[in-house]
Amino acid sequence: MEDDGPSCTVGMARWDGDELELLILGDITAVVYLHSGDSMVVTDERLDAVAPDLRRAYKESVRDGDGFGGEHRSHLANLQAAQRSMRNIDGGYWIAEADPEAAGHA
Repeated sequence: MEDDGPSCTVGMARWDGDELELLILGDITAVVYLHSGDSMVVTDERLDAVAPDLRRAYKESVRDGDGFGGEHRSHLANLQAAQRSMRNIDGGYWIAEADPEAAGHA
């Protein structure tokens, strides 16, 4: 379901003293530091999997110094259109928006 309303990524943590629960939706990354001194990274990578060729072209244009010129805007618009087409559908990525089903995919 594509909606013209606002949308956002969500990251929440709940700790009850014995257990830590994380809810990650969208391009949020949580880093958890464990008592052992190790750390654990939790992220939702589904957005990064959308249109990797367009993402690569966008990043290359920035790296090559296009800045905010026409090529940069074109690559960004193409990437955003591809992302919108995959938002909140199975096989795509989920983001908090008007569709309450998104929470079940966090």
